Amino acid sequence: MSDKKFVIAYISIISILVLIVTGILHYLSRIFEHNSFEAIIQRQIINNSLYGTALNENVFAYKLELIKQSKPKVIALGSSRVLQLREEFFNTSFISAGNAMNTLNEGQYFLEKMLKFHQPELILLGLDIWWFHPHFPNNAKAPYHSITGTNINYAKLIDIIKLIYKQNFFQFSYIIDNHFIRNPYTRLDSLGLNAMHKSRGFLKDGSYIYGEIFESYPTQDARFQDTLERINQGTRKFEYASAIDDSRLTSLLNIMNTLHKHNIKVIIFFPPVAPSIYAAMKEKEMEYQYVNELFFTLQRLKINFFNYHNSAILHNDNCEFIDGFHGGDIFYARILRNMAEKSQTLMPYVNILYLNEIIDSHAGKVFSKDNISYFYEQDFLSLGCKK
Repeated sequence: MSDKKFVIAYISIISILVLIVTGILHYLSRIFEHNSFEAIIQRQIINNSLYGTALNENVFAYKLELIKQSKPKVIALGSSRVLQLREEFFNTSFISAGNAMNTLNEGQYFLEKMLKFHQPELILLGLDIWWFHPHFPNNAKAPYHSITGTNINYAKLIDIIKLIYKQNFFQFSYIIDNHFIRNPYTRLDSLGLNAMHKSRGFLKDGSYIYGEIFESYPTQDARFQDTLERINQGTRKFEYASAIDDSRLTSLLNIMNTLHKHNIKVIIFFPPVAPSIYAAMKEKEMEYQYVNELFFTLQRLKINFFNYHNSAILHNDNCEFIDGFHGGDIFYARILRNMAEKSQTLMPYVNILYLNEIIDSHAGKVFSKDNISYFYEQDFLSLGCKK
C-alpha cells in the first residue's frame, strides 16, 4: 500500500470512529445519560421524571444539585436506607439526600457543600450502625465525586459498548422525539438507562423506586439469603467487632455542631433491618458487641436518637422490606409517624393523615405510590407475602 493510500485509509478509519462516538454521545444525551446534573434535574422537575443512570453514578453531586434547585425545608440525609421517605409524607417541601452520605465524614462534607447555597429548617439524619465499625471506611471524599455526567473516558466507552451488546437499549425514536421516554413498570418519563430498562431510579423528591418489586421472579436477596450470608461470613457491612471506633463519635459530633451552628433542627434515627435479619444478628450477638456499645455510648453522651434497628418495636413483618436491611415505603411511614408522635419538633412537618392512610391500606407492602405504576407489587422476596 502506498503512503498516500495508507494516509487516506487511516484518516477514513479515524473519521468513522469519530462519527460513531459522536453519534453515541448524541444518543446518550437524548436519553439523559450524557448530560449535566443541572439539565437532568430541570427536566425531572418539569416532567416529574424518573432518573436512573447506568453510566454516570454520582449521587453526591446529583443530590446537591437537586437541593439547589428545589430549596426544601426538610431534608433526609443518609445512605440508601433513607430513600423510601417520600415527599407525600410531609406537609412541606422535602428532598431525600439518601445515598449522598455513605460515611459520617462524607455526610459532613455534603453539609459543607450544601450550606454554601441552602439552609433547610430540619434534617432527618439516618445513621447506619456500620459507620461506627472500626474497619468500615470513613472517607469524606470518593472517586465518584468527580463524575460530572458529561465527562467521557475509555472506561465509559467500554461500558457503553457492553450495554449495546447485552441489551437492546438503542431506540431510534428518541433521537427525533424525547419529550417522553418510557420504562417497563411506571407511567413516568424516564431519564437514563436504568430508568428506561429497569424502572429503577430517583424521583424528583430524591426518593427511589426499585423496579424489581413489580417482577414475578425473585430478587438477589430472596428469602434474605444474600443478607444472611453476609451475617454468617461477617462481610459487606455486617463485619464483626467488639467495640466501636471512638473517632466516629467525633465525626458525628462534628455533624451535629455544624447543624447547631446554622440553627438547623435535627432528628437522628437508626434505620431498621428486617425481623429475620435482626434475629440472625442476635444469634451472633457476641460478634456484634459493637452495636449495643454504640447505642449505650450515644445514650451516655446524651445524644437523642430514635432506634429502629430492631424493626419489631414498630411492626414485625418481613414483607415490608425491600431486602434484609432496606425497609420499604410503608415501614418508613411507620417510622416517621412514630417519630412525629414523640417529637414536637418534627410533628408540624409531617402529614399524619396521609401516613395513617397508607399504613392502613398498604400493610405488608413496600410500595405506596400506586398512581405511578401500571403493575401490582409482587412477592419479590419469595417469602409468601400476600401483596
